[in-house]
Amino acid sequence: MHTALAAPIAAGTATLIVNGVSGVVQVLARTRRWGPQTGTAGAALAAVGYVVAATTPPALTPAVGIPLLLILGCASGLCLREGLIDLEAAAPQHLRGALTGVFYVVTYIGFALPLLLATAEPGVSAAILSAMAALASVSAVGRAMRLRRDSHRQN
Repeated sequence: MHTALAAPIAAGTATLIVNGVSGVVQVLARTRRWGPQTGTAGAALAAVGYVVAATTPPALTPAVGIPLLLILGCASGLCLREGLIDLEAAAPQHLRGALTGVFYVVTYIGFALPLLLATAEPGVSAAILSAMAALASVSAVGRAMRLRRDSHRQN
Protein backbone atom coordinates (compact mmCIF):
# COMPACT_ATOMS: atom_id res chain seq x y z
CA MET A 1 0.00 0.00 0.00
CA HIS A 2 1.17 3.48 -0.74
CA THR A 3 0.17 6.99 0.30
CA ALA A 4 0.81 10.44 -1.07
CA LEU A 5 3.12 11.10 1.90
CA ALA A 6 6.85 10.48 1.72
CA ALA A 7 7.49 6.85 2.66
CA PRO A 8 9.43 7.50 5.90
CA ILE A 9 6.81 9.98 7.12
CA ALA A 10 3.94 7.65 6.25
CA ALA A 11 5.60 4.64 7.88
CA GLY A 12 6.52 6.59 11.01
CA THR A 13 3.05 8.07 11.33
CA ALA A 14 1.40 4.69 10.82
CA THR A 15 3.66 3.10 13.43
CA LEU A 16 2.95 5.89 15.91
CA ILE A 17 -0.81 5.62 15.44
CA VAL A 18 -1.03 1.81 15.57
CA ASN A 19 1.35 1.37 18.51
CA GLY A 20 -0.07 4.36 20.38
CA VAL A 21 -3.63 3.12 20.04
CA SER A 22 -2.50 -0.41 20.93
CA GLY A 23 -0.93 0.82 24.16
CA VAL A 24 -3.92 2.96 25.13
CA VAL A 25 -6.33 0.08 24.46
CA GLN A 26 -4.25 -2.28 26.61
CA VAL A 27 -4.37 0.18 29.51
CA LEU A 28 -8.12 0.71 29.07
CA ALA A 29 -8.74 -3.04 28.95
CA ARG A 30 -6.84 -3.49 32.20
CA THR A 31 -8.32 -0.56 34.13
CA ARG A 32 -11.87 -1.21 33.00
CA ARG A 33 -11.51 -4.96 33.56
CA TRP A 34 -12.60 -5.95 30.08
CA GLY A 35 -12.97 -9.72 30.03
CA PRO A 36 -11.53 -12.48 27.88
CA GLN A 37 -13.92 -11.76 25.01
CA THR A 38 -11.78 -8.72 24.21
CA GLY A 39 -9.37 -11.11 22.48
CA THR A 40 -12.27 -12.26 20.33
CA ALA A 41 -13.14 -8.64 19.57
CA GLY A 42 -9.49 -7.96 18.74
CA ALA A 43 -9.36 -10.80 16.23
CA ALA A 44 -12.65 -9.63 14.69
CA LEU A 45 -11.30 -6.07 14.40
CA ALA A 46 -8.14 -7.42 12.78
CA ALA A 47 -10.28 -9.28 10.24
CA VAL A 48 -12.22 -6.10 9.45
CA GLY A 49 -9.00 -4.09 9.13
CA TYR A 50 -7.41 -6.65 6.82
CA VAL A 51 -10.52 -6.80 4.61
CA VAL A 52 -10.58 -3.00 4.34
CA ALA A 53 -6.86 -2.92 3.55
CA ALA A 54 -7.25 -5.68 0.94
CA THR A 55 -10.11 -3.94 -0.84
CA THR A 56 -8.87 -0.35 -0.87
CA PRO A 57 -6.88 1.07 -3.76
CA PRO A 58 -3.09 0.84 -3.35
CA ALA A 59 -2.83 4.61 -2.72
CA LEU A 60 -4.46 5.23 0.66
CA THR A 61 -5.84 8.62 1.50
CA PRO A 62 -5.67 9.83 5.11
CA ALA A 63 -9.49 9.62 5.22
CA VAL A 64 -9.25 5.84 4.76
CA GLY A 65 -5.80 5.25 6.23
CA ILE A 66 -6.26 6.85 9.64
CA PRO A 67 -9.47 5.00 10.59
CA LEU A 68 -7.87 1.80 9.29
CA LEU A 69 -4.82 2.38 11.50
CA LEU A 70 -7.10 3.03 14.48
CA ILE A 71 -8.93 -0.26 13.88
CA LEU A 72 -5.68 -2.18 13.53
CA GLY A 73 -4.26 -0.48 16.63
CA CYS A 74 -7.29 -1.55 18.67
CA ALA A 75 -6.99 -5.06 17.29
CA SER A 76 -3.29 -5.18 18.12
CA GLY A 77 -3.78 -4.01 21.70
CA LEU A 78 -6.64 -6.37 22.44
CA CYS A 79 -4.97 -9.40 20.86
CA LEU A 80 -1.59 -8.75 22.46
CA ARG A 81 -3.04 -8.29 25.94
CA GLU A 82 -5.40 -11.24 25.81
CA GLY A 83 -2.80 -13.47 24.18
CA LEU A 84 -0.39 -12.84 27.04
CA ILE A 85 -3.12 -13.35 29.65
CA ASP A 86 -4.17 -16.61 27.99
CA LEU A 87 -0.57 -17.76 27.87
CA GLU A 88 -0.10 -17.04 31.57
CA ALA A 89 -3.35 -18.80 32.47
CA ALA A 90 -2.85 -21.91 30.34
CA ALA A 91 0.91 -22.53 30.10
CA PRO A 92 2.68 -24.71 32.66
CA GLN A 93 4.78 -22.52 34.93
CA HIS A 94 8.07 -24.17 33.90
CA LEU A 95 7.40 -23.30 30.22
CA ARG A 96 5.81 -19.89 30.69
CA GLY A 97 8.97 -17.82 30.15
CA ALA A 98 9.98 -19.67 26.98
CA LEU A 99 6.46 -19.55 25.57
CA THR A 100 6.22 -15.83 26.33
CA GLY A 101 9.44 -15.33 24.38
CA VAL A 102 8.07 -17.29 21.43
CA PHE A 103 4.84 -15.28 21.61
CA TYR A 104 6.78 -12.01 21.35
CA VAL A 105 8.99 -13.32 18.52
CA VAL A 106 5.95 -14.27 16.45
CA THR A 107 4.27 -10.96 17.30
CA TYR A 108 7.26 -8.88 16.28
CA ILE A 109 7.78 -10.80 13.05
CA GLY A 110 4.44 -9.28 12.10
CA PHE A 111 6.07 -5.85 12.05
CA ALA A 112 7.70 -6.89 8.76
CA LEU A 113 4.28 -7.16 7.12
CA PRO A 114 4.03 -3.50 6.00
CA LEU A 115 7.40 -3.77 4.27
CA LEU A 116 6.37 -7.01 2.59
CA LEU A 117 3.08 -5.48 1.44
CA ALA A 118 4.79 -2.32 0.17
CA THR A 119 7.21 -4.31 -1.98
CA ALA A 120 4.65 -6.78 -3.33
CA GLU A 121 2.39 -6.23 -6.31
CA PRO A 122 -1.10 -4.97 -5.38
CA GLY A 123 -2.71 -8.32 -6.22
CA VAL A 124 -0.25 -10.20 -4.02
CA SER A 125 -0.78 -7.72 -1.17
CA ALA A 126 -4.55 -8.13 -1.46
CA ALA A 127 -4.19 -11.93 -1.40
CA ILE A 128 -1.98 -11.80 1.71
CA LEU A 129 -4.38 -9.45 3.48
CA SER A 130 -7.38 -11.58 2.47
CA ALA A 131 -5.70 -14.69 3.87
CA MET A 132 -4.93 -12.82 7.08
CA ALA A 133 -8.56 -11.68 7.30
CA ALA A 134 -9.69 -15.28 6.96
CA LEU A 135 -7.24 -16.44 9.65
CA ALA A 136 -8.32 -13.65 11.99
CA SER A 137 -11.99 -14.53 11.42
CA VAL A 138 -11.36 -18.20 12.14
CA SER A 139 -9.40 -17.20 15.25
CA ALA A 140 -12.23 -14.99 16.49
CA VAL A 141 -14.85 -17.70 16.01
CA GLY A 142 -12.61 -20.40 17.48
CA ARG A 143 -11.79 -18.26 20.50
CA ALA A 144 -15.44 -17.42 21.13
CA MET A 145 -16.33 -21.12 21.02
CA ARG A 146 -13.42 -22.08 23.27
CA LEU A 147 -14.30 -19.44 25.85
CA ARG A 148 -17.82 -20.81 26.06
CA ARG A 149 -16.58 -24.25 27.06
CA ASP A 150 -13.30 -23.60 28.92
CA SER A 151 -13.13 -22.38 32.47
CA HIS A 152 -9.51 -21.20 32.63
CA ARG A 153 -10.51 -17.66 31.62
CA GLN A 154 -13.75 -16.98 33.44
CA ASN A 155 -12.87 -13.44 34.59
